[in-house]
Amino acid sequence: MNLLVTGGFGYVGAAVLYEAKKRGHTVTVFEKFTKNNKKRAKKLVKYYDQVIWGDIRYLEKIAPLINGKDAVINLASIVYPESEIELGYTHDINVKGLENIINAIIISKSPCKLLHISSFAVTGYTQDKEELLNNNTPLKGINNYSMTKIEGEVLLANSTIDWCILRPTLILCTDSKRKYKKINILKSLFVIPLHYRIETIVDSDFASAAITTVENMGTNKKLFQKKLFIGGGKNNNHQHIVSDLIKAVFSSMNFKLPPDKYFSRKETFGDWVDSQEGQEILDYQHTKFKDYLLQIKSNVRKFHMFSKFNNYLFTLKIESDYQKETIKK
Repeated sequence: MNLLVTGGFGYVGAAVLYEAKKRGHTVTVFEKFTKNNKKRAKKLVKYYDQVIWGDIRYLEKIAPLINGKDAVINLASIVYPESEIELGYTHDINVKGLENIINAIIISKSPCKLLHISSFAVTGYTQDKEELLNNNTPLKGINNYSMTKIEGEVLLANSTIDWCILRPTLILCTDSKRKYKKINILKSLFVIPLHYRIETIVDSDFASAAITTVENMGTNKKLFQKKLFIGGGKNNNHQHIVSDLIKAVFSSMNFKLPPDKYFSRKETFGDWVDSQEGQEILDYQHTKFKDYLLQIKSNVRKFHMFSKFNNYLFTLKIESDYQKETIKK
């Protein structure tokens, strides 16, 4: 297949690009030109065939790329909590960018399919509910991120193109070259209360789900205009209480467990999901949570001299963020 991946150098981009090339697909990456993305392009050069620099906010940049493509995988997104800082920019990327892709496919009059990556955030606060998140769970925007993701899903539902939506849970980074991304994942956990239920999935399993989806959208009617929750699954021990998840991950990285006061008490999104339907169609849940922890330990051993330093910097950052929030209150 000839694939166009927007946001391919982002959070889970490396895993998606790797999976696509491993299966023999031709991959074009569409990304905004930045110093970090330029570095990523060099590191990931084996995982794509072409990179096109541009801005997803402009239809004229996207439209010429659709012809000849079998599918678009839209990874371009401003994620939480960064989404709550620049509200307008987040809307431009998460909503306007998606609208541009839809219009580009319509203009091209091609059979190009669209796989859009949404989030389990679209269901809002659900910790008071007993059932797992599923397609019958009402959508509810509780912050800028969840509202833009819902708006994007509505755009697709009202379109005439062939689309599928994946709603991943918290994605864990396994890329040993992206140690700072692991740190960012840890930071994201501080905005989730310690007593919350949360489900994780490793990026390689998510990538497997994404590529299998685009490979089968044209032949499997179950994927036509379908929305699927994508999580690591209970059987692979990816359903956690946040406090237990924090302890496990911090211990594996040789990080000291920070005091409870640093963790948010505000209601937010996040929960366990019913991923049975997606697993039956896509067969993507391959990595147990304990295997992810073993991989972290292995990476930490390779970079042992940096672990204490990273822990020190991380602690300083968390303390700084905590002080800023305290001052705001």
